Amino acid sequence: MKKVAVFLCLALSLAVSIPRVTAQEKPAWAPYPNVVGVWTGKAYFMVPDGHTDQYHRFEFTEQNGAFLKGTHAWEILGKNLQSHDGSEHTYEATEPLLGVIAQDGTIHLVEHGDQTRFQMRLLNNHTLDFVATEGGEHPLVGHGVLVRE
Repeated sequence: MKKVAVFLCLALSLAVSIPRVTAQEKPAWAPYPNVVGVWTGKAYFMVPDGHTDQYHRFEFTEQNGAFLKGTHAWEILGKNLQSHDGSEHTYEATEPLLGVIAQDGTIHLVEHGDQTRFQMRLLNNHTLDFVATEGGEHPLVGHGVLVRE
């Protein structure tokens, strides 16, 4: 009986203290990393007709806290296949983009011209890796590494 009473007291004290721990104020997030500038690199993509090697150039021209604005230029190296820029099939394009940096540091970007979405991770102050996806009429998937110029 004594063991049951001790167990019940312990369970009650945990039930009372756990909500206080979870209700505490969250710590302030670290400042968002500054990604303004030009980031370039090679990427590998798959489109319905096959695989392509590509060159990518992201220029973040504005950053306001977590929010980003800039352009994304891409070129299919070797011109073996074409991709779509939102209005036509082509080997290269430059498209405006908007982005946001999530609380965990992941960078999410969308382009104006088409439906491509980019998810980026800052590996260090001068290196980003990214994954690109686009569904719909002109699907693609890809990944690459970018270096700040």
